[in-house]
Amino acid sequence: VVSCTQRSRIEEATMVNRDDILMKNKSNEKVVRVAGQIDGNASAIMKADKCEFLICDYISQITVDKVTDSSLFIGPVEGSIFLRNLENCTVTCACGQLRTRDCKNVTIHLYVKTDPIIEASTNMTFRPFNGYYKGIEEHAKKAGLFGNPNVYSKLYDFTPTDEVHFSVEEKAKNIWSGDGTAEADSEWPFGHPEVEEGGGVVGVGGEQDGGEASAEREETEVEGKQAEKEGEKQEKPQEEKEETKGEEKEEKKEEKKEEEAEEKEETKGEREEKEEKQEEKQEDKKEEEKQEEVEEKEEGEKPTVVVTGATGKLGVEIVRQLAMEGYKVRALCRSADKAARVFPSSHRHFKKVEVAVGELSNYSEESGVIESGVREAFAGCKYAVFCHGATSTFGKGSPYNVEVVGTKHVMAAAKEAGIEHIVYVTAVGVMRPFFFITILLNLMRWKIMTHKRTAEKIVMSSGIPCTVVRPTGLTNKGAVSNVRISQGDRVSGGSIPRASVAQVCATAFAQEAKGKTFEITATDKEGDGFVFDPLNRSQLLQHYSEMKTNEELALY
Repeated sequence: VVSCTQRSRIEEATMVNRDDILMKNKSNEKVVRVAGQIDGNASAIMKADKCEFLICDYISQITVDKVTDSSLFIGPVEGSIFLRNLENCTVTCACGQLRTRDCKNVTIHLYVKTDPIIEASTNMTFRPFNGYYKGIEEHAKKAGLFGNPNVYSKLYDFTPTDEVHFSVEEKAKNIWSGDGTAEADSEWPFGHPEVEEGGGVVGVGGEQDGGEASAEREETEVEGKQAEKEGEKQEKPQEEKEETKGEEKEEKKEEKKEEEAEEKEETKGEREEKEEKQEEKQEDKKEEEKQEEVEEKEEGEKPTVVVTGATGKLGVEIVRQLAMEGYKVRALCRSADKAARVFPSSHRHFKKVEVAVGELSNYSEESGVIESGVREAFAGCKYAVFCHGATSTFGKGSPYNVEVVGTKHVMAAAKEAGIEHIVYVTAVGVMRPFFFITILLNLMRWKIMTHKRTAEKIVMSSGIPCTVVRPTGLTNKGAVSNVRISQGDRVSGGSIPRASVAQVCATAFAQEAKGKTFEITATDKEGDGFVFDPLNRSQLLQHYSEMKTNEELALY
């Protein structure tokens, strides 16, 4: 499904043809787009079988969905490429971020600025980017990709199983030239990939060594071989005349043996030299990584964020997203054993996650005593994300004890620790007591929506800058690129993946989001607000800046 954001961009584009941007329902076709046909707009490829796509243009973002038995060449993409429901395909692409979902048997020649993400995908092969066409340097600069390191091999698999769903190869199969020209010169924007033996230039027709440049190379090679053969024929009579004595023949044989031995030594030496170069490259890589670490420290590391309700389904997604973006995370939860299960230290994004154990309902507003575990969780943190929620109808996990008492508890800890910004996740419908979902939840969960609204007011009136995020029904699906954001609590129904809520929460510490409250849902339907891709941060920050504040909306 093409998101409303993409549709609106397509409709608003005045210099491009809508059919050039939205490519759908293709079968046994070769689809070519040259510079200026997409021209930096959002694009989509939908429902294609046995096709070849050659997109030699600059793109802001692109979604590829329901494509089988096809090959795709995608020029520089400034934002994200979302591959969904691809099977038996080969993709060459360069982008800011790559995400795949429900893909099978897909080989991706990739250049990407940030760690690529796969989910619910199997038999995925990743190789370095191998594409070229005339003008790709300029498009790469426009997309902000020129000169950045390629992290195609630093994959993160969101699929919740222990199986390995992907493989990484260090060499490209060949150079794929989207317009039939030879491989790039020294201004190649992504670094020359190391090509396997026998690899060449694949042109528009998909033939090995395609294009006029490769044909000229073949002719030159043939002419060179013919000249060598003629030279050998002329040398043979001369050699026969000179070799008149048996001793000279023996000398020749000895010389030949010596030459063969020297060649073997040279081959051995070349191997050793190659191994030495590889070792040097590894050392250089280690030095670069050390230098990057030093630079990160010099620039200042991202602050520590405490997350309440961290071992819940939404909490885990928020912890993962924050860790992926470089934040230090402190997970506040009830059970250390559960935390050890959901945040395994072997997982590269959970290595630096600290766990603090505390009971939110253990608080009395009269005494104002903060539990030691809760106090330790907040100590030294700059930001906080509240996503705690009721786990039972009665007792410590009841809606009142968690939503109201628990929120008062963490607010007391936040004030003591000097927290600078709070992101609080509640729910759509808290301001509409007669909305059917609100009535139903209040009946089933002992006034849970009423208590959530009370908790919102506690956070909003605390004096600490806050952002309140109200999602619709939560699902376990993968993150989507069509999230609608609006204000006024007028959303009726709908759902949104927890992963998408986590992506929004990770951006909500921005200055533009302070003192704002908004609802989010995943939809392409027409409605209030804006539809955006959570990974398009500049677009999201623009939406934040245009929103009304809590005071303007009279929310507390």
